[in-house]
Amino acid sequence: MSAEFDLIARYFTHPAPGAVLGVGDDCALTRVRKGCDLAVSADMLVENRHFFRNADPPALWNKALDVTHPALAEPHPVPPALRD
Repeated sequence: MSAEFDLIARYFTHPAPGAVLGVGDDCALTRVRKGCDLAVSADMLVENRHFFRNADPPALWNKALDVTHPALAEPHPVPPALRD
């Protein structure tokens, strides 16, 4: 198991009130109302590690979608409205 998953297992495996699926790799599910679950995901892109300061903002937006979206909906495509 990777160090990332060791940390997740150690600190984030406790039950979360209202969670349908607790924190895992990058996503959790919570029940908003009966028949409607909300997927919550967080990721980070760090300047000078994942992108340079002069990066084109639309290209950076697409990169953020590319790294975050698979945790939520793989293999479904990103909705066109979210693309440039």
